[in-house]
Amino acid sequence: MFPPAKTLIAPASQVWSRSGTASMAGTRTNYPASNLNDGSSTLVARSTGVNASAIITLPGAQTPNIFGIISHNITYVQVCGFRTTSGDTLDRGAAARKPNFWLDLRGFPASSASWQFYVNANARPVNIGEIVIATGFEFDGDIVGEPEERIFFPQERAMLEYGQLAISSSGTMVRSMQLRLSMTAADKTNLLQVSQEAGTASGTPEKVIVVPSTHRNDIWFVEWPQIYEEDFTVGEWDRIEVTLDLREEAAGVI
Repeated sequence: MFPPAKTLIAPASQVWSRSGTASMAGTRTNYPASNLNDGSSTLVARSTGVNASAIITLPGAQTPNIFGIISHNITYVQVCGFRTTSGDTLDRGAAARKPNFWLDLRGFPASSASWQFYVNANARPVNIGEIVIATGFEFDGDIVGEPEERIFFPQERAMLEYGQLAISSSGTMVRSMQLRLSMTAADKTNLLQVSQEAGTASGTPEKVIVVPSTHRNDIWFVEWPQIYEEDFTVGEWDRIEVTLDLREEAAGVI
């Protein structure tokens, strides 16, 4: 019998890839490897060929439970895999996984400072928005209904000559979902940590890594909603419950 599904949520301080150095041989001009761990899936790294090997080198060894790929153009390929550069092969096989996918490392106690993702014989040159290496908090969670896709129209503003303000908007497909969590008091403390770290002193929010269900091969880069004390309720068996409305960050051009 499969263990019950969990929801994994990683606060900014436990997304180890953000503090690492990214490298990928043969990237195209204006699409460098540094886009692989810049904290946004809207800027992508692009290879010049159909084979790619991306490496994230961390400041020190970590034991993550999430190794994920967010926003990509990987099709059904001959070889697609994750491994540590010390030689541990974590996952290897052919796959066509859209839009995002992740590797569950909870049962693999690999500690490494260097992590590699590789693709051979893609249908086109490889584009990747973000590589995520993180340790997420575990919650008892459930997706309410199914994730929805919708067109989002972010506004772009520009000041023209003579003080004229130009406002433009272009449609981008993003996903949204409602996630219901049931937790203990300790889980609530962890969730509040995620929320606190999602906002920075500059007022620019950090995106949050969410694996909605460990039974699904999907990982989200979301705009985190502000959580207040009154958002929490007490459910059955004195479990604390909260429902989150999450929207995925729009993907870059892939």
